[in-house]
Amino acid sequence: MITRYFADKQAALDELQSKFETATQELESFVEENSGEDGLVEEAKNEKGNLSKKGITDRIKISKDQEEIEALKKCLELVNEESACKSAVKVAKDELDELVFKKIPTIPEAELKKLIVQDKWFASVEAQIIEEIERMTQQLANRVKTLEERYAQTLPALGKDAEKYTGLVEC
Repeated sequence: MITRYFADKQAALDELQSKFETATQELESFVEENSGEDGLVEEAKNEKGNLSKKGITDRIKISKDQEEIEALKKCLELVNEESACKSAVKVAKDELDELVFKKIPTIPEAELKKLIVQDKWFASVEAQIIEEIERMTQQLANRVKTLEERYAQTLPALGKDAEKYTGLVEC
């Protein structure tokens, strides 16, 4: 239903989700680089080893080390960016859900049946069939490769080798 009526909203949601994932990866990477025994953000972590806005801002107020303060400010910036992206994703998802719920009652019954049967069920069955075909194709390809390796040498070549080794053994 979303792909048929709200593809543009879904694309926007996907882009926001991508931005959120990027922001999360940047934050994790930064924290990993600046953590550890002598890490610049290590003192801002709570008892569980996690960073929070409060812990970072409290540590910025206490710290005298300029390098640590700069790292904490960068970390706070990344935390805020991740939080903003997460909020944007939630708002966009809620808006999309609301649009779908409002659209459902306005769709004629015949079109709903078409949506459910053709777009949802048939697509699901088709995906499963394609998956099964790919699995079987991979199985057959592996079996052909095994047989090709097994029968790489021809019977006449094996016969010559047998004669050669027989002659060596009989001597």
